[in-house]
Amino acid sequence: MFIDEKLQIEEYFYPLAEKNNPIFQSIISSVKKRNFARCHAQMTDWNFRSRETDELVSWITDKAQNHMVNPYVEISSPYSLTCSEAWGIICNQGDYLEYHRHDPCMFSFVYYVTSPKDSSPLLFTTSGYEVNPEPGKVVIFNSRLLHEIPPNNCNGRYSFVGNLSVV
Repeated sequence: MFIDEKLQIEEYFYPLAEKNNPIFQSIISSVKKRNFARCHAQMTDWNFRSRETDELVSWITDKAQNHMVNPYVEISSPYSLTCSEAWGIICNQGDYLEYHRHDPCMFSFVYYVTSPKDSSPLLFTTSGYEVNPEPGKVVIFNSRLLHEIPPNNCNGRYSFVGNLSVV
């Protein structure tokens, strides 16, 4: 069964991107990578963290908390979010991520650290909606949405990805 993709997808630009993106890229490059079944690219461990990424996650969590609609509770009901996991991904020429979703989390995010010319978009599989990567862009979306990264046409597409859960 596919989820109706009339669920919320929001895009923002991180105000500290220019300052922090070289730091994010350096950290993602330097940590050990792991294999994951649907990720045909280089991926860090699930709980990739630094002071700078913690600041970014706090900013993203605030955006999600204040602008995303929780599909499980009435809009008037308060809820709090926390980042349950976050990781870095490096996509080089030919790398891709198979379609997948991040449930049972509430929201997921992708933050683009670098996106060279011809970087593959984030593609929401059912609707065909595409988000073109740009350094500093944050995409927050309902974790139930199927999404993928088609084969990449360049080297050095760095992103930081995570999940937000209700506490």
